[in-house]
Amino acid sequence: MTMIKHRLQIILGFVLIVTALIFGITHKQVPQQELGAIPQTILQKIEGKSPFESATIKGKEIAKVQKGVKKVRSKYDIEIDSINPIEGGVEIFARVWDKNGQIGFGKDGSVDIERFVIINPPILVPDATGEVVRTYTNSKEVKVTRKLREDAEEAVLQVIEGAVDRKTQKHDSSNIITGKIGNTTTVIFPEASPGSTSFDGFVAYVTGTGSTWATAHDAATGNDAVSDTSTSAPVNAREFSSARYQIQRVMTLFDSSSIGSGQQVDSATLEIYVTSKVDGDTGSLNIVTVTPASNTAIVAGDYDQFGTTLQATEILLSAITTSAYNTFTINTTGQGNIDVTGITKFGVREENHDIDNVEPANDTDNFIEMIMADTAGTTQDPKLTVEHTALPTASVKIPDFPTPF
Repeated sequence: MTMIKHRLQIILGFVLIVTALIFGITHKQVPQQELGAIPQTILQKIEGKSPFESATIKGKEIAKVQKGVKKVRSKYDIEIDSINPIEGGVEIFARVWDKNGQIGFGKDGSVDIERFVIINPPILVPDATGEVVRTYTNSKEVKVTRKLREDAEEAVLQVIEGAVDRKTQKHDSSNIITGKIGNTTTVIFPEASPGSTSFDGFVAYVTGTGSTWATAHDAATGNDAVSDTSTSAPVNAREFSSARYQIQRVMTLFDSSSIGSGQQVDSATLEIYVTSKVDGDTGSLNIVTVTPASNTAIVAGDYDQFGTTLQATEILLSAITTSAYNTFTINTTGQGNIDVTGITKFGVREENHDIDNVEPANDTDNFIEMIMADTAGTTQDPKLTVEHTALPTASVKIPDFPTPF
């Protein structure tokens, strides 16, 4: 009996030693990420990066979203066929349906899969319960809190929906050629400050009491200029009481170089997300060209670098919708000022007083506050949507020569 007990003790000890060895080996082979490491968010990955690096990283992360599944939306159904990250953004190939069926893109409606290029793509969407909080004080000295969530797929779907809304080259499905791919839509968002290639910001001039409209309107240099606008900026033409005046103007620059040479602009829109407005004296807004001293930040000397030639269809302040995008349809002149190989430079001015140089009525304000790009990128930032096609190729006719005898 003693012999048997002794042998059982030896066997049990051997089993314990083998188990310990196996556990130790197994434990050493478990990779760190399998032991509960938390994956980084996109916001964490772009922290400390330049605007261009951030845009490229966002493109790579967006390329991971689900493909090949039709997403049912409120206005359109969208099926992403494929996604490719590119420098500074992402290109997405997608089919789109409206309530009448699949949309055929292109001038003749034969495109089955449209190509959407998004430069500096957004990754944040509004969410009342979102964990990303942005707090700032607006131009009226009111503290504003925005709640957002990081959701690359939802952000991309919102951008595509908006682009389809703005496109003019969309038809029913009757001419669709299965598998035909388009190359006609680019959506561009400005960079947050300090930018690498573009920016948005505002410049202002405010007079003291007992001044004149001409002093504010014709000044060469502003007395306030801000590029890192916390997330909002004002556009206005105002006369306080006691002959005191204020004019504020916004610049929005877009890196449109991805469109490329050999492309012609067929249509374009510029959209701004308005949070509040005051229409004191039949005010309105329009788009003009700008010539800032730098492509990456606004300065006080840019105050007189706003043109007066209208680049879009006027929007009356009475027609402005708050808590929504408001769309300027770029006219033929404006389309010609979209730089397909460089930086497109537009500004937003109050039209009926500032552009037209008409003094506002006493103690009135003509004002909007708009969301700017100084976050990691949200679906409410200013955006330029450009519909473009390849320039026609010139043909050379070979002359007929008489037949030799």
